[in-house]
Amino acid sequence: MLVTHIRHLMDDERMTDFHAAVHRGAMERLAPILMTALFAGLALVPLALAGGQPGSELQTPMAIVLLWGLLSSTALNMLVVPALYLRFGAAGRQLTAEKTGSAAELVVEAGSATSIDTIDPSR
Repeated sequence: MLVTHIRHLMDDERMTDFHAAVHRGAMERLAPILMTALFAGLALVPLALAGGQPGSELQTPMAIVLLWGLLSSTALNMLVVPALYLRFGAAGRQLTAEKTGSAAELVVEAGSATSIDTIDPSR
C-alpha cells in the first residue's frame, strides 16, 4: 500500500520530485501502519506474559513470535520499503515513462500519416 500511495502522489497529485513523494508517502502511511501494529500487538501482550500459567504452553511462544513478527514487519515496511523504492523505483518509473513516451510518439506519427493504409499493421 505504501508503494501504491507513492504512485498516487506522483500520478494523481502531480508531485514532480520523486524523493519528496517517497518521503511524503512514508510519512502519511506511518500512522495507519503503526496503529494497526500497535493494536494487534496490544492484544498479544497478555498471551505473551502468561508464560508460567498452566495451559499456556503453546500460546506464549506463539504470541512472542507474532509480536516479533509485527515488530520486524513494521520496521521493514517503514524503513526498508521506502529505501528500496528510492533505489529501484525511480528506474521503474523511468522505464514506464519511456514506454509511454514511445507510444505517444507512435500516436503522433500515426496522426501525421496521410492514409490509414500506410500504418495499418494487419495488411
